[in-house]
Amino acid sequence: MANLLSNACKFSPANKQAVIEVKNYGEGIPKEFHGKLFDKFTQADSSNTRKQNETGLGLFVVKKIIETHNGEVSFETGTGVETSLFVKLPIES
Repeated sequence: MANLLSNACKFSPANKQAVIEVKNYGEGIPKEFHGKLFDKFTQADSSNTRKQNETGLGLFVVKKIIETHNGEVSFETGTGVETSLFVKLPIES
């Protein structure tokens, strides 16, 4: 990963962005949850029967770190389909 990002910085013109896409093939994110995805302590499945025992902080932290580096995080998803998360970071020489 470090080499790929390093090459993007070295060989791209200034004022461009490096884009990282992470795709998962889970159950997707319900539409009513899209606006809360990057909020603190939120989970689409907050029931006691969920498969993963998480805090709901992961994507909140990711967004804060990326924004600190003048980047942005976005996603594409639907219910019952894969989810793609995109991290866009500015390339600086």
